[in-house]
Amino acid sequence: MSHVRFLKPTSLSQACRMLADEPNSMALAGGTDLIVKVRNGLFPDLQVYVDLTSLPLNKIVEENGKLKIGSGCTMTEITESPLIRKYFPTLAKAARTVGALQIRNSATLGGNTANASPAGDTIPALYSLEAQIQLHGPNGTREIAIDSFFTGPGRSVMEKGEIIENFIIPIRETKGEFLKLGERK
Repeated sequence: MSHVRFLKPTSLSQACRMLADEPNSMALAGGTDLIVKVRNGLFPDLQVYVDLTSLPLNKIVEENGKLKIGSGCTMTEITESPLIRKYFPTLAKAARTVGALQIRNSATLGGNTANASPAGDTIPALYSLEAQIQLHGPNGTREIAIDSFFTGPGRSVMEKGEIIENFIIPIRETKGEFLKLGERK
């Protein structure tokens, strides 16, 4: 992997420009899925990682009757957030089922969603909560309802240079449960 470059943007807009301008680039935050895919040869042409870890994407804020969850929030931050546990306990439970503790400390809500994997643990909870996905890209910001975000396994409506910035969920009374059927204990 010595031929790979790492770029460290200082703003979200700069990160989007880097992704748009570099033909064989990918955003990197937690990297828990991406690194496995690279090791398995799924991205043989990947040459540039755009490192998002220093950007302020891990805030959880209540405003205007909605909860705004930054895409860089780790599964541990989702699980431990008092606001998420209060308003959306199913999302906290879903995040708690992601991998082992070390994975939850790195894996991000944005990465879990952007991968568009049918096995994404937090995706069913986000669906049930009618989340909006706020995308930031070279052409500005747009919001997409989660039920319009995915176009197939591993595919979404994200365009070159776009990054998931936030998940916006209306605060209302919810009841539910999250149970995972899987091999991992």
